[in-house]
Amino acid sequence: MIFNEDSRVKIPSILHLIQLGYTYLSLKDIEWDENTNIFKSIFIEQLQKINPNVSDRDIQKVYDEVSISSENEDLGRAFYNKLIDQSGVKLIDFENFDNNSFHVVTELPYQKDEETFRPDITLLINGMPLIFIEVNKYARIHKRLMEKDPLTDSERKLFETLKGLKTAVDKEILQNSKLLENESYVDKMMMRLVVNQFKKEHKIDINTTDVKRINSIIVREYMNEYNGYVA
Repeated sequence: MIFNEDSRVKIPSILHLIQLGYTYLSLKDIEWDENTNIFKSIFIEQLQKINPNVSDRDIQKVYDEVSISSENEDLGRAFYNKLIDQSGVKLIDFENFDNNSFHVVTELPYQKDEETFRPDITLLINGMPLIFIEVNKYARIHKRLMEKDPLTDSERKLFETLKGLKTAVDKEILQNSKLLENESYVDKMMMRLVVNQFKKEHKIDINTTDVKRINSIIVREYMNEYNGYVA
């Protein structure tokens, strides 16, 4: 089973990061080095920008060195030393931080031997993946559920309902991110979507009290994430 959607808690987090100056990248629209997860085109462009007197050949040499250092079995020590070194070709401009580029991606896969790791959110500086974010416990549990196959009938019905609800909510927010500035409006919108998904789309018998409880939990999650209160 393959699912390609952001969870309900990722969207507010990404919007918050965008407000801080990050640019969202869709993995569908860009290539990266799957061995290092460095976004080479961004890396090369940024190093040329912050090291204007360095030749393209030397920039490529630095890229090769960084790629090798990231594979070292030294807990990242060699890569870290290159990252902070300001004596030669700079990987990050610490003197003029605005010279650097900042991007956010989701579900960037990492492969180590037989193990695969997909952080909820990865932050890139100059094309280098430097920060992983796992949004909260619910997101991790939900990802595990998505990977489970087969689901029981009751799990499948609930899963499909929540999946449909998240898709509907995310669509509304992505079309107008300013919705989250008005919690009262979000509450009313969410109530309509909860009722539609549970009662109309999936024919789940749910009473008014449960609708309000589910609605309150989801609204609070979105608003907390939007306001930066990450659990």
